[in-house]
Order: sequence, then structure tokens, then C-alpha cells
Amino acid sequence: MGLKLLEGEKQIMEGKANKSGWYGSRGGKLILTNQRLLFVDHGFNIRQGGDVINLKDIMSVDTAITFLLIAPIPMPTSIKVRTQDGKVSKYIVTKRKGWVAAIDKASKDNK
Repeated sequence: MGLKLLEGEKQIMEGKANKSGWYGSRGGKLILTNQRLLFVDHGFNIRQGGDVINLKDIMSVDTAITFLLIAPIPMPTSIKVRTQDGKVSKYIVTKRKGWVAAIDKASKDNK
């Protein structure tokens, strides 16, 4: 999934991230713009596909925990984004509180 900004769209934040789910996690980068939150896979994943979440659809964004595969140890490294349709997306990021604050502000500014 290549990144193409929409007309009037400006990038706010970008960082390395993993998208976590029942299948494990996929590496890539998380990008926040003034209109969308995007997860872009890097080319090394077996399962390909990115995420596009319109900021106006975000109901909440919070910190979350991730459990290691090797041992059930909770790691405070994730954020979870809940949308109006009930979907929850979870991303492993660094500086998660900064991501939560930035996504929360951008989504409120976009409504």
C-alpha cells in the first residue's frame, strides 16, 4: 500500500509500528494526517494489506497492553483505536502516549 495524500491532507506524525491481531503482528509504519490514520505495511510481511481510518470515524483512542508470544507478560507498548462501526485496531508503537494525544486531538479537530 503506497501512501498518497488526499487534497488538503497534511502529515502530522509518522513512526515505525506493528499492527497486532489474532494472526500475530505485521510490521510497517503508522502515519497520522489531518484527515486519516494510516498503517502502511513494509514489504516483508507474508500477509499484506494496510489500514485507512478516517479521523471523523474514530470514537476513541487509548493506551493498551500487548502480551509477548513467548510468555504471558503484559507490555505497555500499544494503542487501540475504536471506530464508529465497532472495529478496534491495535498498534504497537513507541511513545504511545504521544500517539494517543496526537490522534485524539486530530480526530476532534476533524469533526
